[in-house]
Amino acid sequence: RTRLVPFTCSSVPEVASNAGPFHSTPPKGPGHACTPSAVGTGPARDTVVIGVLNVSFVNGFVPLVGDRFSILACNSRIGVFTSATGLRASNGIVLVPHYTATNVVLVATNDLTVASPQVTGNNFSFSLNTAAGFSYAVVTAHNGCLHLEVTVTGKQAHAAMPASGIDALESANAILSTLYAHRATLSRIRSRTDGIVSPTLNVGLIKGGINTNVVPDQVAFRIDRRIIPEENPAEVEGELRALIAASAEHNPQIKIEVRRLLLAEPLTPRPGAERIAHAIQRRAKEVLGIEVPTAGVPLYTDARHYAAAGIPIVLYGAGPRSIGEANAHNANENLRLEDLRAATKIVALAAADLLGNTDVAIASRVGS
Repeated sequence: RTRLVPFTCSSVPEVASNAGPFHSTPPKGPGHACTPSAVGTGPARDTVVIGVLNVSFVNGFVPLVGDRFSILACNSRIGVFTSATGLRASNGIVLVPHYTATNVVLVATNDLTVASPQVTGNNFSFSLNTAAGFSYAVVTAHNGCLHLEVTVTGKQAHAAMPASGIDALESANAILSTLYAHRATLSRIRSRTDGIVSPTLNVGLIKGGINTNVVPDQVAFRIDRRIIPEENPAEVEGELRALIAASAEHNPQIKIEVRRLLLAEPLTPRPGAERIAHAIQRRAKEVLGIEVPTAGVPLYTDARHYAAAGIPIVLYGAGPRSIGEANAHNANENLRLEDLRAATKIVALAAADLLGNTDVAIASRVGS
């Protein structure tokens, strides 16, 4: 339904046209003032819309999902506003610019879980705040990750006279032995998050030495430490640094450098994420025919950046029931096409639900 516009809006006067000089004002309603402008010369043909759209609500008005507000009418429109402000109402509804050949309409949608919505012609594009995940669980939490690079520096010497050098590999071995002994204790720490068990530690890369007949002067290796949601990342890093420093004390001639390469915070559920999860779970049950639980995963993902910015987010996508089943980070990492088709339907239907269109039905089952 189209309603008279109960708010004010204005555009920066960067609306150009090859029409003669004119001033375009859309229909006005109570409390409405909207004056996008167009300038140019020649016969009235194309109006080029650019610049910034500014919207403000008046008299406490709040829109309803599905409301449509016409803000610009012209003979022929080209282009879109480069940016917009004030599109979110106090009730959480957001106004999305809808561009047609001859006008611009603001469409009211639920924007709790939708980013960058845009309507162009008959196409509605947006970003749903979910990240890569699996088809058989909605992930609401994941591990954090700490990557450290440890560089052990000694002094090179001829292999025939090893005592004249300082063996960096020997000292690195002592540090690695300490770290592996520490790794064996991590299984005693248990996460309360379903799908996440314990912290882990892995040394995945090592390099060093010059040649077989030379005492190695430098060895470097990298540590991957997964941090469960209940742990404090700063404390985890401090503990590892202390272990490395203590294990190197036996040889004061050795120089140790520890450099942080990555610190990814764990993901924990944020307020509002449950609404996204429930929408996906509901549609997943219809498409897959099974209950899809919420869970955590021992991975880390870019979803953490959304959470850090206060944006509710979950992980859901095309994938099997486990990392092992996907053969992740191994030869023949794989995805079943039926899972891809199912996840595509589920996300599309859940997005429609979150936007307020609860009448969307499933046209066909996966595999049809």
